[in-house]
Amino acid sequence: MKKFTGILAIMVMVIMLVESYPTGAPKCSATAPKHEDHKAQTTPSPYQITATKKDKSTATVTISGGDFKGFMLYATKPGSNDMLGKFTKNDKSKEITCGSATAITHKNDNVKSSITLTWTAPDKFTGDVIFR
Repeated sequence: MKKFTGILAIMVMVIMLVESYPTGAPKCSATAPKHEDHKAQTTPSPYQITATKKDKSTATVTISGGDFKGFMLYATKPGSNDMLGKFTKNDKSKEITCGSATAITHKNDNVKSSITLTWTAPDKFTGDVIFR
């Protein structure tokens, strides 16, 4: 599999496994889990994000590395927290509108060992992207 370079150079992801929000994150205003009874993970994530360029403006983004139930994924430019681009939902995910961008989250709390999603860059976008 070709590694996606150019638009998507840096890939980062943090996933917390908790039994909250079984139908996905409710909104994108908070980009970190705020579950009352669970602390943030401080060890390296066992999960990976792999991005592969499909064409000039789209990429497939795969989350893998072990079983998980929930996720929230979004794209930013390095050094920014502003979300950019749009994810396309599939049968295991749903979009969350975040201004002119979308994040993507799980649709149910079924166990998943991986998920592959499609991300589309904004019009005329060039540069690197970080997935979180």
